[in-house]
This record gives sequence, structure tokens and C-alpha cells, in this order.
Amino acid sequence: MILSKNNSTYKEIAKSTWIFGSSQVVVLLVNVFKTKCIAIFLGTQGYGLISLFNSTINLIGSLTGFGLGTSAIKDVAEYKETNYEKSLETVSLVRKLVWYTGILGMLVFLLLSPFLSEFIFGNKDYTWAFVLLSISILINQLTIGNSVILTGLRKRKNLANANMSGAILGFVFSIPLYYLYGVKAIVPTILISSFLSFLRSRYFTREIAIPKNKLSFKQSLIEGKPMLLMGLMLSLTSVF
Repeated sequence: MILSKNNSTYKEIAKSTWIFGSSQVVVLLVNVFKTKCIAIFLGTQGYGLISLFNSTINLIGSLTGFGLGTSAIKDVAEYKETNYEKSLETVSLVRKLVWYTGILGMLVFLLLSPFLSEFIFGNKDYTWAFVLLSISILINQLTIGNSVILTGLRKRKNLANANMSGAILGFVFSIPLYYLYGVKAIVPTILISSFLSFLRSRYFTREIAIPKNKLSFKQSLIEGKPMLLMGLMLSLTSVF
């Protein structure tokens, strides 16, 4: 009986490894081709702009996202086998928390836009670019929330499909824009890619019957305090 259970566990691990490995290979190849196209169509200046914008988005997103992409998975998965209803309640809480942290990140990014433009580029010419990109902070955090749901509930195939299709759609939509409009397409393309990734991740969570969270803002923070604190420690470690 124990041997049968162990074999089942090993098969589950092997299956998960295969699914995630395959999806990551596809995502990696898509990113390689995308990078090559960007280098051809935009040159070193355009590639540098994209790198600086994405690095700034990732930095602010990591600091204001409270590491929910990592810490919340444990809380969702903890009750997956023993108390599925409790697991769904945790999912509902996570979905509300990613909205709060996403809005926080967007506002911080928005307020810091003039400073970021001055600090990174030495002038305020890119202030409006950062203002527009603040939207991507919120969208990315919502996408993280969907990924937490799929990972915590062990919807591995859906998560892999979401990652692959999101990367492919981002490639298909971004490269023509870069070809037609050059560096002017950088900000719109980053926003479009973020939105497409969110739509794909949201699509694959549509069948999960997530209960509506009726907790107030304060109650949600109290309930989510453990995962927020742990996530903050993890995100600070990652940033440093």
C-alpha cells in the first residue's frame, strides 16, 4: 500500500516536472526570438530602454507586491487535500490582496514617475512613459494572483498553458508593433504584453468556483497578515 502510494507520488512529480519543463522551454525559445527581433528592429538604444523599463517595473512590483506570488501558494496548497472549501476561501482572500497590493504598487510607481525618469535617464522626458507603465504594475500583480491560484490548487497543466500562450501572444502582438513604430511602440507593447498575460491566466482560472470575499479592507489585511509578512521578507531578500 505504501509502495503504491510512493509510486503514485513519483509519477505525479515526474508529470509535473515534464509539464513545467516543456512549458519553460517554449517560453525560453519565444523570449530568445523576441530578443533577437527587438535587437534587429530597435537597435541597442531600444533594447536598453526596454531593459530599463522592465527592470524598474520588476523592482517596484517586487517591493509593493509583498511577495504574494510565493508566500500565498503555501496557504492555498495547505488545505488543498484536507479542506478544499478552506482552500477556496484562501484563494478568495488572495485575489482581494493582489488587488490591494497591485493598486498600491501602481500609485507608488505613478508618484515616483518624475523621480524615476530623472534618476534613470537624467531628465524628465520619460515621466509620461513611467506614468503609463504604472498600469502594468497592477496588471502584473493580478496575473501573479491567478498564477498563485493555479499553482496552489495544482492546476499544473492550466498554469503551463497560461505561461506558454501568454508568451506566444506577447511575441505575436509586440514584434509587428516594433517593426512598424520602432521605439515609440515600447511602452504600448509592454502594457499589451502584460494585459495579454493577465487575460490568459484569468482564462484558465475561470472554471474554479471561487467564493466572494466579504471581508472589509481592514479584515482582509488582518487575515492576510501572515502571508504578507512572510512574502515581504522573501521579496526584500530577492531585491537585495
